[in-house]
Formats: sequence, C-alpha cells, structure tokens
Amino acid sequence: MDEIQAPPGAILLISVWWEPAPSGLRARVVRTLDAREPGGEILLLAGRQEVMAVVEEWLNSWEQSHR
Repeated sequence: MDEIQAPPGAILLISVWWEPAPSGLRARVVRTLDAREPGGEILLLAGRQEVMAVVEEWLNSWEQSHR
C-alpha cells in the first residue's frame, strides 16, 4: 500500500524591532518554501514596505508551488 504524503509545510518567521531615526522599523525574516529541507533564507530588512514586499513574494511563490 502506498503511503499518502502530507503536503510540505512552509516557514515564514518575522522578527521586528524599532531603531532610532533614521532607521525606524527593522526586521529579520527567515523563510523557506519547504520545511523538510534544512536551512532557509535569512533576510535583514529596513522599513515596512520591504517587509510587506518579502511577505507577498513568499506567499505568491508558495501558492504557485501548490497549483
């Protein structure tokens, strides 16, 4: 009998903090589209727009991989 494999999980972990001006919002993002694979990508970002762009890119990539 063939084993049914669960779909791979994905990881997006965001840590945010505030730095004095001019830096403002900073974030560390850890992301992978397959939680079964070791490693992942670590990004250091500055500003809300950068964080939101990374989240949207990651989510779009994950959705594409499940179609």
